[in-house]
Amino acid sequence: MKIIITVCALAVAALSSAGKTLTTVAEAKGIELEELTAPRTFDFTGTVLGLEAEFFSFSDESGGTDIFEEAPKPSALQRWDVVRILGEMIITGHDWTRRFVAKEITLLRHGQPIPPIDATAQDVNIGKFDFKYVRVRGVFSSCVRDEVDSNFFWASLKSPAGNCLLTINAEALESRPFQELSDAEVEVVGLSMPISGLRISLGKRIHIYSADGIRVSKPPPADPLLAQPFSETSDTSHRQRTSGAVIAAARDHFFIKTGMGRIVRVLPAPGEQLPTAGETVEVAGFPEYVPYWLCFSESIVRTTGKSAGSMEKPQSVAISSLFSDSLRRRRFTTPMTGHRLTLRGKVVSAYDDEVELSDGTNSLFVMLDSVLGQMRKPPDVGSVVEATGLCWSEFHNKYESNIFPTFRRFSLYPRDAGDIRVISSPPWWTPFRLTVLALGLVALFVVSAAWNILLNRKANRRGRELYEERASHAIAEKRVEERTRLAVELHDSISQTLTGVSMQLEVGATDTAQTMLTACRGELRRCLWDLRSRTFEEKDMTEAIERTLEPHSVGAKITVRFNMPRERLDDSTTHTILRIVRELVVNAIRHGNATEIKVAGESHGDTISFSVADNGRGFDPASAPGPKEGHFGLLGVRERLKDFGGEMKIESSPGQGAKINVKLKMEN
Repeated sequence: MKIIITVCALAVAALSSAGKTLTTVAEAKGIELEELTAPRTFDFTGTVLGLEAEFFSFSDESGGTDIFEEAPKPSALQRWDVVRILGEMIITGHDWTRRFVAKEITLLRHGQPIPPIDATAQDVNIGKFDFKYVRVRGVFSSCVRDEVDSNFFWASLKSPAGNCLLTINAEALESRPFQELSDAEVEVVGLSMPISGLRISLGKRIHIYSADGIRVSKPPPADPLLAQPFSETSDTSHRQRTSGAVIAAARDHFFIKTGMGRIVRVLPAPGEQLPTAGETVEVAGFPEYVPYWLCFSESIVRTTGKSAGSMEKPQSVAISSLFSDSLRRRRFTTPMTGHRLTLRGKVVSAYDDEVELSDGTNSLFVMLDSVLGQMRKPPDVGSVVEATGLCWSEFHNKYESNIFPTFRRFSLYPRDAGDIRVISSPPWWTPFRLTVLALGLVALFVVSAAWNILLNRKANRRGRELYEERASHAIAEKRVEERTRLAVELHDSISQTLTGVSMQLEVGATDTAQTMLTACRGELRRCLWDLRSRTFEEKDMTEAIERTLEPHSVGAKITVRFNMPRERLDDSTTHTILRIVRELVVNAIRHGNATEIKVAGESHGDTISFSVADNGRGFDPASAPGPKEGHFGLLGVRERLKDFGGEMKIESSPGQGAKINVKLKMEN
């Protein structure tokens, strides 16, 4: 129970503290970032230490911070004013730091300047006087304009106790050229504060707001080259001088070899003319070790003549020897730094002013910026190159906690274009060209596939259109054929029969005319049945004949066996067979009183043979009734057979039934 009560009490306390308004900067900064899950309101009263475009520096009795403005500043606000600020403390997303955002700013009164505190560069670097005005003495050097915000300059203040960074409002240096301050002993007064934003890792700085924040206590030498000679034990806060022969040069720095045989890397001050290899120079710069090797920065350079001594004879070595010792153990052979070497390798990458040479395992970079103007073109990727030049090992620190410099790479500085010799050009089939070719083939394949798909779709669409056209044409031809057949049927049967009726009526043979009219009605009925019938859709001739005879089979047993596939016969031949069979079966039932009829047929090559046999009363073929008596059946059969080169044979006698055999030719 006690544990539960304690937990509840802590929770209530946490909730109450979460809603409490912060009243001092120290109280706000005392909250851990992990605990700042929601904005916290604050109500600060204190002094404005400095004004910028989007924020201002502020301090109360407990400490200081930067205040970012969401509410407009009072128009009369200036440094040293006492203000009350209401706002929120939040966590920024880009660098995970706390930020104080002002919602309301009230000017309480104008204040008086705060006297600065005497401090050292070391005090600034450890944050001893954060958000306090300090006075620090040292040597002014290395001033450059901020590339992110051109309203500021960055500079370095050197002293025997250490160096610290300065940030200076641009207006403070507009009336004072940098050359007047470089290497001068100065006393700076500014606000000691942490660096925030993108350069937060640089640590601390002194921010100088106006020109009176820099006071020169000892101006630089009238002639910088009269500075004291370089010595390992002398004060490195000021420029020192040395001299020697230029043994290699790049776009923004060069290397000299002093009379004592020491290799020095020289970075000229802005506006200084770079010498070329083979010249002798005097140099005055700020000495420092970057790392391992001596470097003169912000250097003033004076050319004194040409080097009389001969250049060091280059050593021919393998690239791998730079990365291993005599026992082939992995190590960086830094003693080769500062010597002229000749190395051979393949160009594996090329940039604007350098190429990378590789032996397949290790690589170094050949600096071409000083010789590009002498070359017809830089070596192509894939070519084998032999390069001669000054070897230099480069280091850098990846992390502030890493006190040991990390090896970066070996660089080679040739003296002129003659130090770069192409042994063999790259093969035409470079990886890039192979990739381009492969991509081109893939693109061609995709285009071809797309084109084939379009063509197939077009062909299919055109095929469907042609099929529909042909189908429509076939249907139209079928209709014409059917109309023609119907016209022939009407002409050959009904029209002729009606003509015969007319002739019989003229001679007064009314009985014969009546018989002929009856036959005409039957023929017309059969024609109409043919038009409505779907007999032609049957795939088997036996079924087609049975369907044709079905309306006429009352009172008779009809057996059909017709061994012939329907697909072998065209519609005209099929129609002729069906009409002949129907005519013969109807005659057998109507005139022969047959009760059993057998229909059989088969084919031999292009000849079709079929027969109709019945058990009727039979007749004498020689004396059978004909057209004069009004019977046109057998005559119509013979007329149909003429178109197919066919023939009909009748086997019958009275009382013996009848069998009629038919042969015809299939149309090709």
